[in-house]
Amino acid sequence: MRSGELTLARSVGELNDVADAAALDPDRWVDFLELLAEKTHDSTILFQVADLHSSRWTPILSRGFSEKALQDYSGYFASISPWRDLLVGLKEGQTVWADEHIPIKTLHRTEFYNDLLRQEGEVDSSTGLNLISDRSRRASIAIHYSSKSTERMNDLATSLLNGVSVRMRQAINVNQALASSSSQFTTDTSLLLSLAEPAAIVDQSGRVLASNDALVEFATQYQRIRIGGDDRLDFGSAELQSAFLRQLRERSLGGGDLVARYPEMSISIAVLPIRPNVNDVRGIAGLFPVRRHFLAIFRVMARPLLEEATAERLAMRYRLTPAETRLVVALGRGTSINAMAESLSISRHTIRSQLKSVFGKTQTHSQIELVALLLHHFRI
Repeated sequence: MRSGELTLARSVGELNDVADAAALDPDRWVDFLELLAEKTHDSTILFQVADLHSSRWTPILSRGFSEKALQDYSGYFASISPWRDLLVGLKEGQTVWADEHIPIKTLHRTEFYNDLLRQEGEVDSSTGLNLISDRSRRASIAIHYSSKSTERMNDLATSLLNGVSVRMRQAINVNQALASSSSQFTTDTSLLLSLAEPAAIVDQSGRVLASNDALVEFATQYQRIRIGGDDRLDFGSAELQSAFLRQLRERSLGGGDLVARYPEMSISIAVLPIRPNVNDVRGIAGLFPVRRHFLAIFRVMARPLLEEATAERLAMRYRLTPAETRLVVALGRGTSINAMAESLSISRHTIRSQLKSVFGKTQTHSQIELVALLLHHFRI
């Protein structure tokens, strides 16, 4: 093997080693770009992703470009780049030399060059590699250099990019798999915890990422909707489970609330999309589809109010006190203990004491049994 080939093979090996390390530690992609720049004579490098639906190109990692240039590129110049369509048309794993498609003289007459690239020094030629191609995205890494040494630099850049293409894509696949399986959740949960109504933050698979105390109490009281061992909401019905997951998929399209109907009650579930935290999509995470999170709020749907005569019959039959009657009526309407305590200005302890007394008088053992009894005998 000749000296030049040996040097190239060694450079590819070093880059692949760093790509392998970046598979488990995404922060190492910065080291990868630094090493790639070093191996290409201190070139300028851009790692970017394109959303084909919005025609938006977003730099996710770079080396050598100024922050202003990256902002200007993302905000405007990416849309008029003469290289844009070239990158869109590439197959996954394919490299391209920009000069073969857009001659340097043509590039120099464009707004893209004169108002953006020219301000960044001698970076008017490039060789790029398409890393991801699917229906909605393209992701590429491009090495930028001076057109004064374009053929020599293209040969070097093409050899290096072809040599690292497979390992880079493997590392990105590992990054995505680890990101998808991560249980870390960093969104502010203060609003969730302040809600009096049962609520949870879930991902698109229905996995609960955070919940409030009211949901724990709700699941304990009604035992119809619970959080399973895999942290996913369990509706006790495959049909309802499927409907809820469909609700998560379609909510961004304007779907209405889901109603889970059970023999003894109906539960309304409002699903509200949460805007992603911008910190979650920086760096290599920008390559992956944004993980959608939702706020799910649960409400027992109000039933027809008990008529006064019905309330009197209820009190007489079970010898309930006025306070106990109010409690049973409220439960029949789907009011939670928290809401009752707040509306009546009494403690939850007092309500629980009254509820215990009602259980004894009605020979029931849970709120769900009590509500079922009311449905059967009093048609509330």
